[in-house]
Amino acid sequence: LTLGKMSVRKLWVAGSAKMDAEYVAESSSDALDPSGAVHHGTPTGPVVTPALPSPNPSTSDSGLTQVVRAAALCNVASIHQDHKGEWKAVGDPTEVALQVFATKLGMGKRSLAIGEKGHGHHGSGNDGRSTDDDDEKSQSDSSSDSSSQDNDNDTKVSIATIDDEPRRYSLLAEFPFSSELKRMTTIYADKEDSSRVVCFTKGAVERILDASTSYVPSPSTAPGVTAPLSDEIKSQILQKAEELASQGLRVIAIAQRYFPYPKSSSLDVPRSSHKLNVTRADAEQDFTFLGCAGIFDPPRPETLGAVRACKQAGIVVHMLTGDHVTTARAIAKAVEIITPDSPKNAVMTAAEFDRLTDKEIDALPELPLVIARCAPETKVRMILAGRRRGKHMAMTGDGVNDSPALKLAPVGIAMGMAGSDVAKDASDLVLTDDNFDSIVAAVGEGRRLFTNIQRFIAHLLST
Repeated sequence: LTLGKMSVRKLWVAGSAKMDAEYVAESSSDALDPSGAVHHGTPTGPVVTPALPSPNPSTSDSGLTQVVRAAALCNVASIHQDHKGEWKAVGDPTEVALQVFATKLGMGKRSLAIGEKGHGHHGSGNDGRSTDDDDEKSQSDSSSDSSSQDNDNDTKVSIATIDDEPRRYSLLAEFPFSSELKRMTTIYADKEDSSRVVCFTKGAVERILDASTSYVPSPSTAPGVTAPLSDEIKSQILQKAEELASQGLRVIAIAQRYFPYPKSSSLDVPRSSHKLNVTRADAEQDFTFLGCAGIFDPPRPETLGAVRACKQAGIVVHMLTGDHVTTARAIAKAVEIITPDSPKNAVMTAAEFDRLTDKEIDALPELPLVIARCAPETKVRMILAGRRRGKHMAMTGDGVNDSPALKLAPVGIAMGMAGSDVAKDASDLVLTDDNFDSIVAAVGEGRRLFTNIQRFIAHLLST
C-alpha cells in the first residue's frame, strides 16, 4: 500500500511539558539522501546544525543528542554513497530512516561505532560517503564554514560534540526485534567509560514505556540527570505519540539505560549476550525514556485507485499492520480502506481482536477492515475467521512472522523485493514489484480470461 521509502519527519524529545521540544526534518525527493536541514519546532524554525567540533555551541541540546545517538546505535541498518554519488541502504526501512536522520545531524552509526566502515569525522558530510580525498576536504571545509556561521546565530541549535575521537562505542550484544515484545535492544561498550555498558532500545511507545522507569526532565538537561516516570508524564508521552500518529506518522519510541560492566576496558569483546551474563529480560528494564520519532511512509500514488477498483469488483481490502492504531487509521482513510460509512468495528487493535472468542468474532457483522499492532497469531485468526465465513482470501506479507498466515491463506502472496525467503517459500505467488496495484491488475486480467473461457465454451456448446 505504501512506497516503503520511509523518512523521519519529526523527532520529539521527552521532558517538555509544553511539548515544544520537537524537531522537523526537511523532506527530500530521495529518502536515503541525508542532506537537508533539521528545524526546531516547525519547518520554518531555527536550523539544527550537525555535531561539528565547536568549543562554544550556541545551545547544547543534550536531550536531542541522546535521542539521535540511541536511534543510530540501536540500529543494524547502514547507508552509503556509491561511486556514482547515489545513496544506497541495507536494512529494514524503518531503521534506514532513523539512520538517515542521525546522519543528517552528523551522528550516523559510522561516526559513533567502532568496526563500522566509513570515515569517523564529525559532520554530516562524511557519514557513509565514498568520495575521494579532495571531495572530503571540500566537504570538511564547507562544514567548518557552516559551523562558524551557525555559532554567530544565537537562535540556532547545535548538538554538542561527543568527544575528539567520535568512534567510542563497540557492540556487545543485540536482541533483535520481537513481534511479541514490539521492540529491539542493543548493548554497547563505551571506551570512555569502562565501568559500565550502555543499553539502547526502540519500539512501540507503549512497550517502551512499560520498560521505562525514568525520563529526561528537560531537553537541555545534562546527560545522566533523570526524573521518575510518573503516570502523568506517561499520559503526556502517549498524548504526544497520538498526536504524531494522527498525522499518519509511524511512531517509534527510544530509550536507554546504563548498567555495570565487570569486564576490562578492552573493546575486543565477542558480540554475544552470554559473555555479559545478561538475559533479554534483565537488559530490557529500568530504561530512561528519551523521545519519539515520527516516520512517514507515503502511500503509493496508485493505491487509492486500486482500492477503489477492488470495491467496484466486490473485493474487500483489509489492512493488518504493526503500526499504532491512530497511524493505521490515518493511512487507511488516505487510501479509502475505511470511509465515513464504514462499520463501527472497522478499526481494532490486535489486543481487542485477540480477546474475542471465535464465536464472538463470527458474531461480528463484518470482520474489521484495519487491525493495528498485529502479531503473527492475529493474522492467522483473521484468515481462519474469513474461512469460517466462506470468504476466499488472499494474504500478502513479507516477513518471517507472516509465514504462518501466508501458508494458511487460500492464496498467499509474498513480496518479491522486500520479502524474506521464508515468506516466499510459504506463499503461492511472489509479487515481483511489491505493488498492491499489480495484484488488482492480475485479478482483473484473470477475470477477463475466465469470462472469455466461459464465452468460448458457451459458443462450442451452442454449435
